[in-house]
Amino acid sequence: MGADGLHSNTRKLAFGEVEPVHLGAYISIFTVPNHLKIDQEELMFSRPGRLVFAYAMGADEPAKVGLTFASAPLGYDRRDQAEQKELVKQAFAGLGWETDKFLASIDAADDFYFDSLSQIQMPRWSSGRVVLLGDAAHCPSPASGQGTSMALVGAHVLASTLGTPGGFKEYEETLRTFVEKNMAFGRKMAKDMVPGGRVAIAFRNYGMRTLKYHPRKEQVIDKFLAPMHEAANAITI
Repeated sequence: MGADGLHSNTRKLAFGEVEPVHLGAYISIFTVPNHLKIDQEELMFSRPGRLVFAYAMGADEPAKVGLTFASAPLGYDRRDQAEQKELVKQAFAGLGWETDKFLASIDAADDFYFDSLSQIQMPRWSSGRVVLLGDAAHCPSPASGQGTSMALVGAHVLASTLGTPGGFKEYEETLRTFVEKNMAFGRKMAKDMVPGGRVAIAFRNYGMRTLKYHPRKEQVIDKFLAPMHEAANAITI
C-alpha cells in the first residue's frame, strides 16, 4: 500500500511517472510569534496574486502563517528548505501589512512547509497487489482542506473491502464520486486562495467586513459553505 503523499515514490514504482496537475500557485505555512495577539480568529491580507493569512488558537499561543502566491511551475529542490524559504521571501518581501515581520521568523521556523497547490488525478489507484491511499492516489491540494478527511475515509473503505473477491475494484468504485467532488472543490478553492485584481479583492474584503451586519448572515454563510459540505458528505459509509 502506498500512502506517501503528493510526491509518492510508491506511486512512481507501481504506475510510472504521474505528473501532479499544477493549479497555478504555491503555498507556505509556518509558525511565528503571535505578536498580533490573534485569539481564535484568522486575519487575511491580499494583493493581486498573493494572499497572507494568520491564525491562532489563543492570544498567548503561537500563530500559524500561510502565504500563497500565483506562479507557473517553479524549478527547485524539494529537499532544500533554505532554497524554498528564499523563494517565499522573494515572493512576499515588501508586500505590506505585517508580512515582513512574518518573513523575519521564517528561518527560525522548525515546521516550515512549502509546496505547489497541485492535484493527483488518476483513472485507477491499484496495480496488481499495490494500492494507493490518500494524497498518493488523489491529492485534492491543500486548498481543499479535505486531504486528511479523504485519506481517513479512503482507509475505512479500503479496510472494509480487503479480502473480498473484488477488493481493490470495490474500493475504487465506492470512493470515486466522493473523490471527484472533493477534487472539484479543491480546484475552486485554489482560485479563491490566489486573489485576482484589485477590484475583486476590494469587493471580497467589503463583503467580509460587512457580513456581520447582513440581515441574512446565517443564510449567506450557509451558501458559502455549501460546496464544502456537499463534497465532505458525498459518501455514506
